[in-house]
Amino acid sequence: MNQQDIKQSLKHGKHMLEKWYPESSYKDSSVRLFYVIAIACMELQIAKKPIEGLTIPDGYGTKWKITECECGLNLNNDSMEKYCTRCGQRILWEDYVDEPERC
Repeated sequence: MNQQDIKQSLKHGKHMLEKWYPESSYKDSSVRLFYVIAIACMELQIAKKPIEGLTIPDGYGTKWKITECECGLNLNNDSMEKYCTRCGQRILWEDYVDEPERC
């Protein structure tokens, strides 16, 4: 499944959830809960860019950018993991430059 397929499935899933199991009628339903969890899991599959946080100097003329997931976990820039180990969000490293900035 590519990113566009996931987005389309999410849109359809959210629509059908509200049509078949509206929150006003099925708030505590285990079936509704199943669909809510399934939609949340699919949303994690949509790759998001890491958040660029602090730039920290190492004392030797190099500055390192700290990148974070939306959940706040610092990501390992060396391995560029595909998923956050805390929340499971898929990470999009496409535009990220792995080289440190020089002073």
